[in-house]
Amino acid sequence: MHPAAQTVFEQGDPRAALIRYWENNGELQAGVFLVGTSSLVGLLFQRWRQARSLKLVTTTTNRINELQTLLAADPEQALRDIEALRQEHRLRFIDGAITSDMYEQLQQKTQTFVEQCRNLLEKQRKQFVMDTLLLLDEWQAMLQTDPATAMQKLSQIKQQYREMLLANQVDLEAYVELMELTLMSVMTLVPQGTHARNSSTPPRRDH
Repeated sequence: MHPAAQTVFEQGDPRAALIRYWENNGELQAGVFLVGTSSLVGLLFQRWRQARSLKLVTTTTNRINELQTLLAADPEQALRDIEALRQEHRLRFIDGAITSDMYEQLQQKTQTFVEQCRNLLEKQRKQFVMDTLLLLDEWQAMLQTDPATAMQKLSQIKQQYREMLLANQVDLEAYVELMELTLMSVMTLVPQGTHARNSSTPPRRDH
């Protein structure tokens, strides 16, 4: 007989002893059950969290695609909407609803669109200023030949841009810059015309 078999025959199968120990030890059974249950719950929670994070990324991507269609028509509104979405992500991160890695991923994704909005707004602002300069050049030429019509034209220009500001077609910074350019033009040219008229008027003689 094999020596190991002889030992089992004489002392009994050690597996049987382990089974008896397991059956007679309720605390061990409870501990193993608790550890197994906790591990299973942890695994399920981790997978649920990953699925929710993936869904959040998909939702964010879809939202950015929607805002892309709005970007050309109303970049200011698109910027406000994407900033609101970033704030929502920030609050979820603070509440512990998303991990730091997921939060960074979402921030990078939305930051790219934020930069697109700001770049387009800056481009529109520069174009607005250039258009304004061209209008003021025309207005200055008109002021020298037909001051009354020029002042009426200036009022129309200011009203037009005021309406554009109210309709969010231009930002406040560009509108203020327009007002400053207009004021500079008026202060530069109108006094010259007034001075010329005063110079052509003969001085009064006291009697």
